[in-house]
Amino acid sequence: MVRHALVCLMLCCPVMAEATKMADVPLDVLFENADVVASVEIVSGERIDPNDKECGYQYRGSVLTTYKGAPGATLTFGRSQGIEMGGRYLLFLTEPSKEYRELASTNTVSRSYEDELAAKCQKKWTILTTMQGFAGAIRMSTEYRDPWIEILSQFVKLPEESANRFRPHPPALSPPLYAEPIWTYEEDVDKYLKELKGK
Repeated sequence: MVRHALVCLMLCCPVMAEATKMADVPLDVLFENADVVASVEIVSGERIDPNDKECGYQYRGSVLTTYKGAPGATLTFGRSQGIEMGGRYLLFLTEPSKEYRELASTNTVSRSYEDELAAKCQKKWTILTTMQGFAGAIRMSTEYRDPWIEILSQFVKLPEESANRFRPHPPALSPPLYAEPIWTYEEDVDKYLKELKGK
């Protein structure tokens, strides 16, 4: 019985060693490290390389509010998947040459794949890119009556004083698959980002 348990433990260890760990990034850290922070409405999306989906996707959005940088009236960015056409997003973006990867997975297999992908696609990555995947593209409601922002707590950390600053919004109808969401009022996040902009 003991021997059987040891064999099971040995078999499980490699899997455990490859476990992925993601740390949440504070909202103000995202802002500080971003080249562009803006809310947009997505108007189009396509593969960066039509013949190779591994290099990701690029999207064009109509800029609603600019908090940092000067994106103009429209903004082209990549490479997150799952961005919805017609959706509204709060984006934290960096130049492709200084991609924010501090919170990349601790999974060594994942890191190795990311390095291989970068070597393969680097010349095609010429547009602004979302910071740390889900952390850099925060979903906003498409309703304009009491609009909300959906913070995925697995990826984004609100400030310590968030209980007083960010009021909870009634939950949305389609919860995300990967993290426990926090819904808060768009105007509360807007006010906070404008404070960061003024510093």
